[in-house]
Amino acid sequence: MQADPSGRDWIARIEELRQQGLIDEDAEAALVRHLSDRRAELEVSMTALVPEYRRRIADEGREAADEWLAAQAREMGEADARATRELLDGLQLSRA
Repeated sequence: MQADPSGRDWIARIEELRQQGLIDEDAEAALVRHLSDRRAELEVSMTALVPEYRRRIADEGREAADEWLAAQAREMGEADARATRELLDGLQLSRA
């Protein structure tokens, strides 16, 4: 199953949580806002990596450039996970 590039999949999942009573309207809005913001930030961050990645390919070779890119991706993923964890920790979630 491929991810929906429009983001409808995750929005639908958040709506399901609300319908199941696991989150309230405020939590639903916060999650949608957070995930929309994170997605936009990720796109900007990835675009910003392209020039440096190309430079590294030219200067250091593809293998070294790929290693650098993998490290950047790990850092971005870890930062995203921390931000999402902080948001979830602050939400009032039902323990159904």
